[in-house]
Amino acid sequence: YILSRLIKGSIQPLLPNQCWIWKGKGAGGYGDINIDHKRYKIHRLSAYIHFNYNLMDYDNQVNHKVECINKRCWNPEHIYVGTCKDNIKDQVLKHEHHEAGRTHCPNGHPYDKYHYRSSTGGINRGCKTCNREKMRRLRLKWKSEESSEKNV
Repeated sequence: YILSRLIKGSIQPLLPNQCWIWKGKGAGGYGDINIDHKRYKIHRLSAYIHFNYNLMDYDNQVNHKVECINKRCWNPEHIYVGTCKDNIKDQVLKHEHHEAGRTHCPNGHPYDKYHYRSSTGGINRGCKTCNREKMRRLRLKWKSEESSEKNV
């Protein structure tokens, strides 16, 4: 029943290597469908049908692969079950992440090899210069607290 509704609601014929585009749009550009008065995202339903994905799984999510740039696509070859961290990595690779285009830290230091620090594949990035200054201020604060405790 669900699969037949998905096929009828798609824009073009369903060819294996192409995006299967859902004609309806929902929040954030993703394809939505109502089934029994409940709204579902198309790519999540596709994972439910093709991968036996549990729609109540809150530890994982259904992500579009880097090669697929269409949020309304529900081709099982273009989606995978992953984590939020996986999705952020994909967004960075596709230059879709809201911080992917930043070239400088908020204090104006460039994100280059001298000022840039990265962990977990570039997801948590920051400025080495700002971090050094922050740590210097903290060490001074701790030192002054130590000396004030000794004087008491």
